[in-house]
Amino acid sequence: AAAPALRVAGRVAGPLALAAGIAQAATAQTTAEKADAAVNVAGGALALSANPVTGIAAGALVAGGYVGGKVEGAVTEATGSSAAGVAAGTLAGAATGAAIGAVVGSIVPGVGTAVGAGVGAAAGAVGGFIKSYWK
Repeated sequence: AAAPALRVAGRVAGPLALAAGIAQAATAQTTAEKADAAVNVAGGALALSANPVTGIAAGALVAGGYVGGKVEGAVTEATGSSAAGVAAGTLAGAATGAAIGAVVGSIVPGVGTAVGAGVGAAAGAVGGFIKSYWK
């Protein structure tokens, strides 16, 4: 029952996310704003696919980037080490993506929790790294 609802949400959210990301890229001034826009455009483009695995990747990329960017700042400030902040941001992005992927993968037929978690972790780590590194 949840799978059809997720497909409908993806059909609406994908184009909106892509349009918002493109608008954000057009107005980005700083490196951090450009990195944020790049993650959002990539997530929006992935969300356009009908494949549920790419849908997981889209959500994990954006959510992992958001969480990773927040964690990076806190860890860098606490430790004084940018490298520690980027590493923590990447790991936080991976963990966020894995959690999203596991939940969605367990709901969508033919995907499964393990595949969803793996795809989500990889995409979340990429989002977390991009938003942590390019600040």
